[in-house]
Amino acid sequence: MMNGKKDRVVMLLLSIILPLNFYLIFKFPAPNETLVFVGFGVLGAGVLLFALAFSALAKNRNQGIVTTGIYGMVRNPMYLGGMLMFLSHMLLGQSGLVVMTAIAAAIGCYLLALSEDSKGIEKFGDDYRRYMESVPRFNILAGMIRRFRGTGHK
Repeated sequence: MMNGKKDRVVMLLLSIILPLNFYLIFKFPAPNETLVFVGFGVLGAGVLLFALAFSALAKNRNQGIVTTGIYGMVRNPMYLGGMLMFLSHMLLGQSGLVVMTAIAAAIGCYLLALSEDSKGIEKFGDDYRRYMESVPRFNILAGMIRRFRGTGHK
């Protein structure tokens, strides 16, 4: 299968898992309210990352590799945000099925991020490789430290 086809299959699975998890979370309330509270925090962090990424892309449309804003700290903020949102489902739902589907969805987000890096190399070559060397894929804490020390992408 070509990368494009694999990506579409993964996106289809994610689009099935999301409403399934919502249904399960609302149909079968979680027993531990403290974990639910933490889950909303994780969900909020994921939504924030996703929104920051979307905003940076919208502002820098058609300008090559986006390295400003959140993209200067982490290469795949949308997928990291998606992973956090799906992983929050485990805390919000606290059922075996939700845990399994959330893990599958997080793995799907990871695979899509790998595919995006491959596409970046194909499209931008060495410029993207240098970006990959200076900005971590998902480790936002390391990316923030690099950025504030001035050792991140320039």
